[in-house]
Amino acid sequence: MDKYDIIIVGAGPAGLFAAKHLAENSELKVLIIEKGRDAHERNCPMKTTDVCCHCNPCNITTGVGGAGGMSDGKLNLNPYIGGNLVRYTNTEEYAYELINYVDESFVSFGAPKEILFDAEKATKLVERATKVGVRFIPIKQKHIGSDRLVQVIKLFKEYLEKKGVTFILKTNVDELII
Repeated sequence: MDKYDIIIVGAGPAGLFAAKHLAENSELKVLIIEKGRDAHERNCPMKTTDVCCHCNPCNITTGVGGAGGMSDGKLNLNPYIGGNLVRYTNTEEYAYELINYVDESFVSFGAPKEILFDAEKATKLVERATKVGVRFIPIKQKHIGSDRLVQVIKLFKEYLEKKGVTFILKTNVDELII
């Protein structure tokens, strides 16, 4: 078996972006091991049966693109949604830089450039929420769309492969022996 400098377990967004960073900024040999299928091979039988078949591995939660790989592909462009990115970056400015990097990367693989945000409606919602003691966080979103997401993820993976990243799919990692 080939030797790798870096082994990434999981081809979800974190794994793909870690590999992208390494491929663009180092000469390290990178391997991604993913227990699920390629993005274009993922198909959930529940779409037609309305019943979970307990596929192993689950095509919804595993595969290239991660758990969101079969979603409608919304990107939330705010560091306070899905956690608090500012806590890890130490500044809101750097958090937004990372968010913009992710957004620009997805656009380079075919995601739309349009951002969904209505500032006037957001302001009104913030005001209404404040009146009843609720904190409303207005967010800009990007909607890739389920019809486009698989192709975006496919192009992302192909880009990484051209940069020398190796993928091993349909392989469960139980332990790493170094």
